[in-house]
Amino acid sequence: MSKPFDTTLRFLLENYPQDWLRLAGFTPHGPVRVIDANLTNVAVEADKVFLIEEESPWILHLELQASYDAELPERSLVYSVLLHRRHGVPVRSIVVLLRPEADGLVMSDERAMSFRGEPPYLQFRYRTIRVWQLSVDEILENGMGTLPLAPITDFGVLNPELVIHRMKERLQQTAATPQSDSLWTSTYVLMGLRFDEAVADSLLEGVRSMQKSVTYQAIVATTRVEGRVEGRVEGERQALFTLGTKNFGAPPESIRLRIEAIRDWQTVDRLVGRLTDISRWEELFEE
Repeated sequence: MSKPFDTTLRFLLENYPQDWLRLAGFTPHGPVRVIDANLTNVAVEADKVFLIEEESPWILHLELQASYDAELPERSLVYSVLLHRRHGVPVRSIVVLLRPEADGLVMSDERAMSFRGEPPYLQFRYRTIRVWQLSVDEILENGMGTLPLAPITDFGVLNPELVIHRMKERLQQTAATPQSDSLWTSTYVLMGLRFDEAVADSLLEGVRSMQKSVTYQAIVATTRVEGRVEGRVEGERQALFTLGTKNFGAPPESIRLRIEAIRDWQTVDRLVGRLTDISRWEELFEE
């Protein structure tokens, strides 16, 4: 998940899980519960994991991405296996690409592993949802929790005034004021994926009540902090990879995943300092 938008997406996923399942094409016949996505045995965390408590329970794993990541399919495979191992139920994995910049050749709905000239010995299938290709009509008719995606579809980018107008009509008909304010807040933040800030401000000028919302203040403040912190974390992480690779070669997959899972720059900075005290990657996390 793109870090500057974590807070907004987390709010929508945790408060409207049924709507996200419907967006993915599922109509659950039992309660939907958000469950722990922290897979501590490899120090990684999936974006959001839902347990669908039907007669035959299953898990929906959603991975949201705003920028291109060639390793996302393989990482989703790892999450799927670990979630199945932990909970003992089947896992469906869905990758949600939030904008065209996140797409690429590897996003093929399958990750296969094989030896040259031999059939695959492992095949992992997942589904990719490209938000910009979604039908605005379907989003507007779906639940409230996915409504803020409408302006960042291709139709929304080409016809933003029309989409915002239709969103206003939908929210006036079905949403209470506090809920409406929170959803406009989420819309404003997500529009940053495809609109300049000034354009988003202009388009939402008639929805200024959201700025009085506690949710608005909290999400926007946290988003700004996350953006600054993530930038510093990424800088420290790149320094760690560059210096470590120079000394020890490319890091093993397990080490790389642990490093990429770290969210505070102080921890990464401490690991950079440890590079002078170790002789191989495997010693990095040993105290």
